Amino acid sequence: MKRISDATIDRLKSISPAELVAHGIIKTAPNFRESTQHGYICPLCHSGDGGNHSNGVGDGAGTFDDHNRFYCHACNNADNHGHKLSPIDLFAIARSLEKESFGVVVRQMANEFGLPIDYDDFDLPRRSRAKTPPKPPKSKVTPAELDLIRADLNSSDEPLKNFVESCGGTWRGLPFEILHNHGAKFIAQWTSPKSRAEKKFATPTPRILIPSGNDFYIARFCGNLDDYDGATRKFVEDNPKLNAGNTKLFLSKPDVLDSDSPIFAVEGAIDALSVQLAGFGAVALNGRGNCNLPVAPLAEKKKTPRVIILFDADEQGRKAAPKLYDALINIGVPCVVRFLFDDVTKTDANDILTTQGVDALRGRLQDI
Repeated sequence: MKRISDATIDRLKSISPAELVAHGIIKTAPNFRESTQHGYICPLCHSGDGGNHSNGVGDGAGTFDDHNRFYCHACNNADNHGHKLSPIDLFAIARSLEKESFGVVVRQMANEFGLPIDYDDFDLPRRSRAKTPPKPPKSKVTPAELDLIRADLNSSDEPLKNFVESCGGTWRGLPFEILHNHGAKFIAQWTSPKSRAEKKFATPTPRILIPSGNDFYIARFCGNLDDYDGATRKFVEDNPKLNAGNTKLFLSKPDVLDSDSPIFAVEGAIDALSVQLAGFGAVALNGRGNCNLPVAPLAEKKKTPRVIILFDADEQGRKAAPKLYDALINIGVPCVVRFLFDDVTKTDANDILTTQGVDALRGRLQDI
């Protein structure tokens, strides 16, 4: 059974008040005195915010003691407020995580502050901690749809080569060779195999197909959005990526799960190809909701690589990363969660590749 180490918890409890203020976890009042660490606004009674619970001039009643615990002199006798709050408690209040488990709070806080999470039981025998991985869901793809998927993936390579050349030699920073080596295809008038199998009308759009195996692919829109309007434009905006077939794990190399080097777990195949171009192994979940995809193949390995979870830095990615972390730790795979950006305007490996180049991406990944 996994247990967050005391060292990890102590690191979080030792985060300074100044760092907590910098992250917006607690605020200072006008009467703040750094020398005595007095004058913080209480996150429970809000003393110091100028409201009904302050003295009206914004004096904060909160302070930190010698053990880095927060205490409010204004509400210390109120029900349930009489105890001192650690930085972990303050983080849970600031991020509205009071109803979450302690482990969830610790993981999210460590991720936000860029601190590693250690577990006391990493040195235990792997199989003693492993649980039976979940069974894969039953296929919902019809034989007719499967035939169309395979036909798409067996189409000519020439359209992809011509398309990448028309983009200046790379598409989203990726050259033809790396796309071709992974079996990618370009279809200028693509509609989903499901709509074709069911003989339903669908507006065709240009897509690059990136497969995982021979019966699943991601169809990525690669046209000019300004060429569309109305309902078609909205459809493309809402569906820049579409799955065809039963979702499978994308591997940057067939033997990447047997690697002795750490591998990166990312959300999409484009990010995995970007990581591979920079010289590292990667797997892609083909959607942040597919956290169980790598569990079964890794559970079968006698020796597993260290996994670096590198999801997008947006809100959804930060929420999903702990779920994959739990799924992997549950079967004894050592892993950590990292993010390439601290903001949501640029979120993933391909963003760095397209805006800064492969050397910049390689440097970022080497520093993790």
